[in-house]
This record gives sequence, structure tokens and C-alpha cells, in this order.
Amino acid sequence: MAIANINECENNPCVGGRCINSNGSFSCSCQNKTELLEDKKTCRACQYGFYGPNCAENCTCNTTNTKPQICFIENGICDCLNGWTGDDCSTDVDECSTNDVVCPINAECVNAPGSYRCVSCDENHYGQDCKKICTCVKDNSNNCDAANGTCTCKPGWTGSNCETDIDECLNNSYCPDIHDSCFNLNGSVECRCHQGYQRIGGSDCQDIDECFDPTYSCDETKQCINAQGSFDCVCKQGYLYVNSTVPCKVNFQSFSMQLRLNIVPDPNVFIYNTKQFISLKFSIEDSLNKLGGDKVGKEFLPFVISKFTNGSIIVHTAIVVDMTYTSTPAYSASKFAISLKNNQNITVGSDIVEIMNILIQNQPIPDKTCDLYTQLTQACLSSDNCYKNPQNLTECPTIINDTDRLPLILGLSIGIGLFIIIIVVIGVFAFAHQKNLSKYHLYSKPLNDNKKHTKEETSYQSFELPPVMESDPAAECLKYNPVLSPFSEAIYNENMMY
Repeated sequence: MAIANINECENNPCVGGRCINSNGSFSCSCQNKTELLEDKKTCRACQYGFYGPNCAENCTCNTTNTKPQICFIENGICDCLNGWTGDDCSTDVDECSTNDVVCPINAECVNAPGSYRCVSCDENHYGQDCKKICTCVKDNSNNCDAANGTCTCKPGWTGSNCETDIDECLNNSYCPDIHDSCFNLNGSVECRCHQGYQRIGGSDCQDIDECFDPTYSCDETKQCINAQGSFDCVCKQGYLYVNSTVPCKVNFQSFSMQLRLNIVPDPNVFIYNTKQFISLKFSIEDSLNKLGGDKVGKEFLPFVISKFTNGSIIVHTAIVVDMTYTSTPAYSASKFAISLKNNQNITVGSDIVEIMNILIQNQPIPDKTCDLYTQLTQACLSSDNCYKNPQNLTECPTIINDTDRLPLILGLSIGIGLFIIIIVVIGVFAFAHQKNLSKYHLYSKPLNDNKKHTKEETSYQSFELPPVMESDPAAECLKYNPVLSPFSEAIYNENMMY
């Protein structure tokens, strides 16, 4: 008996594939893009990286540049990501070379692996794909517009390419300070203070006090006086101006003075520049200056104490008189010294201190101003005999020695008769002359140039004798002492003659 073949395919034992019956058996055949599993019944799609009949072929695609399925399972063709091409997706697509990509007008296309990017133009280019070159002056501009190439100028510049400097000084209010000057610079401006002014911390111009700046100096006869925007060197008190290039001319007279004060001193006052020396020096100077101003006036220059020496304490200083304000400095010094002597004390700090002794020009001082004035001006020459006349006025008659008597003796020996005749003639002329002088006196007109002149250089003129002026501080001394008078020896000789 023949055995009948069973058709297993009737029950479709293959999953996903086609069943093929055979004698006594069957087989499953899978379609393309699938593969038969080990159970010989089940077909499944090709796995990642495989393709072809029964998925027997490997994909050759660049896995980084392809889509997730790598390749098509039917034919193995690679499915590239955007930006890649080629059989295996290894070739970059240059998007910038196609017309499919358009960057903004102020940028250029820059290719990148698998992609591209639009990059803004650099400072020297602008326009589509940054193909145009900027014409801005680089140092004078902040930037070149990447879209249209317009230049944005820095402050102080103008023009299409920022090539033109702006003159800010044409605006008169740019530097508002009255002590400022406007200086235009390339691309900027400066407000500079006038000479003699300076700007401190951004403020307005302020005056420079040159007198505190050692680079500005006056010579020792002048003092610095600050002014707005400048300074001046003016003569110190006691000096006369000559011109701006030379020192001032001395115009004071100094009389040395020593004061012995009843003070028990600190030993340190005798050491120059110690605290004790400086304190006592300033205190006594202040007291003397106040007394000088009160008793005499502005012709007194400030006292300066040079040193202290022992003897209770001896103050070494000088009475210095400014001759700008007086023609009789000795009288001013005398007036001060006598006042000081009459005071008998001075104030030192908070103490009243006794004045024990005063020396002027190293000599004791008399009791009266006129006597001291005579002493300081040396009224009588060394060859004269200074004495007080019955009116208690100073006179200096010439001393006649034996040698000087010789001409007189010879004259007498010629003959008494001739001498008598001469006396009579002189008497007649003297009487007539004295009568004429009852109204007028002859005196010299001094040459007011502070120089010594010979008698031949001195001119004499006749004037009515003026009264002694009340404004002359030394008048009372001068009118009694012809030697001290500003009038010449002519009056004195006239009076002695009669």
C-alpha cells in the first residue's frame, strides 16, 4: 500500500514567509528584506546594517552621516543625513555653492561639515556675502555697517568716511570758563587754563599762587605778591624800585640797639633756633613792633632779633627806618628809643619786663630826643668841640690850635693901624649887609640827589627864609642846630660872622 504525502503547507507553518511543501516535509522561504530564523519557520526584517536576500549583505554607509536605518534593506543604498552625500554618505555638501542657501545681507555663508552657517561681516567688509569693502577711516570710526557700509564716526570726526575733523572751538560755549582757552585737536578738543591758572579735579580754572611755588622766585630785596593769573615781585619795605631786572635799591637806615631786660632766662634761649629762642624772639619782636607802630608810624620796619646774650638777658636787634616815609631816619629812631626808655618796660608774653639799659649804636642814650638825634647824626665832626650854648642848644665851633693862630700873629705884626682900618671897613660893610638881611637870609639850596658835592658844585640862591614846617618831625631839632639843618653852612657862617 502506498503511503500518502502530507501537505504541511496547508496549515501555513511559515511566519512571514512562503511555505514550500515537499515529500515528507516542507520549507519556509523568506522574502527579500527578511531573513529566516533558526526555527526555519519564522521570517523577520533585516536587522540594522544588513540588506538583500535573507539579509546576507552588510551596509557600507558612514553611520554618523546617515539616518537611523543606515541603508535601505532592499538594495543597501545609504540614506544620508542633510549636508552629506555619496554612496556611503561620507561626502560633505557645500551648501554655500548652491543657490538654495541665502544668508542675510550683512553676512556671508561659511560651509561646515554636514552644514553651513551665516557669519556677520568683519569690520572691513559689508553687503551680501560680505563681498564689499568698507571705506571708513578706521582710526576715526567706531564701525562700518555690515549691511550698507555706513560709517559710524568717533566723537570729533565727521564726513562719509569719518575723514573730517570737527572744530569744536567754533562753538564759543564749548569752554565756558572765562579763564579757559579752546584748543582744537584732531578728533578732539581741549579746554586749557590760561597761564597762571590750573584745573584741579575737573573743576573750573583756579588761580595759581605762584608765591608758594619755588620755581617762581623774587630776589631777596623783593617780595612775591600773588595776583589773578600772575604774580609780581615788589620791593620790600625799605627798598626802592629800579627796574624789573635788577634788585631794589636799599632805602632804609639801620641803628643797632641792645636792650638789657630783667629776665631770668632759660639757658636754651642763647642757642639759636631752639624752641626757647624762637618763642622769646617772637614775643619781644611783637612787643617792639607794636610800640614802634604806635609811637612812630609806618616808617618802622619790623624788628628782627639776631641773638640773645647773657647779662640778665641782652637783646641784640636794630631800629630800621624806611626812608620812603621820612627824610630824617635818625630822628625817627631817636623818637622810638626815647619812648622805649621812658616806658621803662615792655610786655613779653603775659609779663611786664623791666628795661634795665638801652644802647644805640653801642652808646648809652641821653634823655631827650634831640640830644639822641644829634648823637646819631654825629653833629660835630671829630675836629670840632661839641657843647651846649646858653640856650641849651648844640653848637660846634671850630677849635683853633697854635698852628692855626700863626696867620693871626703875622697879621698883627704888620701893624695895628692897618688892622684897625680893615676892621672899620668891615664894620661899615657889615652894618649895611646886616640891615639888608633883616628881611632876607641867604642860604643854600641843597642838591637833592643824595650825593656829596664840593662847594664849587653847590649853587646858592636868595630866598625868603621859610618858617620851620610843623610837618617836619625833626623840625625842633633842626632849627636850633645849623649843622644838622637841611640848609647849608651858608646861614651858619653868616650868623657866626655877626
